[in-house]
Amino acid sequence: MFGGYAVYCDGVVFALVARNILHFKADDGNRSDYEALGLRPFKPFDDKPTVLPYFPPPDSALDDPDELLLWARPALAAAIRTAAAKKPSRKKVKA
Repeated sequence: MFGGYAVYCDGVVFALVARNILHFKADDGNRSDYEALGLRPFKPFDDKPTVLPYFPPPDSALDDPDELLLWARPALAAAIRTAAAKKPSRKKVKA
């Protein structure tokens, strides 16, 4: 879909790897943490305005597993919130 990899935990996508860059899921609960550092959301196509709600962690987190967890855990929570907010699909019942 976007030429990268989706990272799942407990059945939800909480991270993407695209163009060799890790991006974590963001929503209203954690987006401001990324924006406060000037980090930009993932833009899958250079020639289109589409952005996805996934942000790279700060570079320092890639060198420190404990710091990386501080970014990964809220991303997983955001993915779980997003999945919970989606309405369950309805199966068509044949008469």
